[in-house]
Amino acid sequence: MFKKLTCWVVSLFFSGSLGAQQDHEPTHEHGRNGHGVDKCHTMEVDQKLRDKFPELGTLSDFEKWLAPRVREYKQDLAPGKRAKAILTVPIIFHIVHNGEAVGSGSNISATYVNAQLVQLNNDFRKIMGTSGFNSNPVGADTELQFCAALVDPAGNVLAEPGINRINRNTQGWNVPPYSDTYTDATIKPQSIWDPTRYVNTWVMSLTGGLLGYAQFPNMSGVGGLPNDNGPANTDGVVVLYTSVGSSTVPYPGASPYDSGRTLTHELGHFFGLLHTFQGGCG
Repeated sequence: MFKKLTCWVVSLFFSGSLGAQQDHEPTHEHGRNGHGVDKCHTMEVDQKLRDKFPELGTLSDFEKWLAPRVREYKQDLAPGKRAKAILTVPIIFHIVHNGEAVGSGSNISATYVNAQLVQLNNDFRKIMGTSGFNSNPVGADTELQFCAALVDPAGNVLAEPGINRINRNTQGWNVPPYSDTYTDATIKPQSIWDPTRYVNTWVMSLTGGLLGYAQFPNMSGVGGLPNDNGPANTDGVVVLYTSVGSSTVPYPGASPYDSGRTLTHELGHFFGLLHTFQGGCG
């Protein structure tokens, strides 16, 4: 099903929804805030990938590739034409923990994962009466929503929908917290599920005050997107475990980054959305 997420889905994000989300958390801007938190590390990780794979080109190249597809999508929404169908995408939360009991430390409870899923759908669908709704004129329902994956890649039913718990001790991985370099070189390739079938989200302890980062879509292997020989085995999103939750079920003791908006933000990047100030704007 995820293979059907072709370029027109990415164009939805350029209609303005996520850039206009009103959020009771501090605005997710690029770089560090006054508290030493690197709120979004996506651009730094993206630059590392582009340095390693020059054939990927620049983000400007990606925007130029995307522009005609955005126009095509908008034309499809013209009066008298049929709107695109709403797509539901399976997401898997890889909870990387240090051997803690479920619900303790980095091995977070399913309560917060389920709350996060609700927050994502509130935000991406701009659902009225929730914190995902906004009155900004460029805010939009992206017509994209998420569901918890029910089976693993082999077809086995998951004990906890949408959750894959990974004890780093049994994997032989380093002691957390983790850097983006170690995550992309070791953790992601050894634990990723087929990125053409799932949105892979790693939930873990991160170094250096990182809240999260994403990989832009041109390296995912998903049909309809650029295929520039980048690594499909790192495709997905990484977030700090204490950021997982929702506006109604925030992660305890993690204010102000406790209400699930980190993942909303990073999934915007995952589907191709740049920061609002990218390219000299704002």
